[in-house]
Amino acid sequence: PTGPAARGGLLPGDEFVEVDGVRFDDGKATPDDVAVVVRGPEGSKVGVVVERAGKTVDFILTREPIKITSVRSYLGDKPGVGKVGVVRIKSFSGTTAETVKSELEGLKKKGATRLVLDLRGNPGGLLPG
Repeated sequence: PTGPAARGGLLPGDEFVEVDGVRFDDGKATPDDVAVVVRGPEGSKVGVVVERAGKTVDFILTREPIKITSVRSYLGDKPGVGKVGVVRIKSFSGTTAETVKSELEGLKKKGATRLVLDLRGNPGGLLPG
């Protein structure tokens, strides 16, 4: 959690009550509804009110670009098999193919002799071809 919300003081579990005067405490708002109001030009300010542990807390955040990491990798060592490189793809986007290629190259350089692509829970998405 190193994005602008975390740096501004928001914590996991905070529930949005209001963003720039738009209320979201009617029980009908979705995360997408909140996101539409939170998003805006880079460097602009946004007022946020959240509920935390039964209390309301106000924040003024500065909007910044956020990077969504949909690909992660790690190297494991399995007895009798050797070094296994795992690439986890959470979702597909316009940069997934290049990111996977880079991660695979990195795992091979680290000595991976076997590779696994982990697509569990992947809802799909954009896969340019």
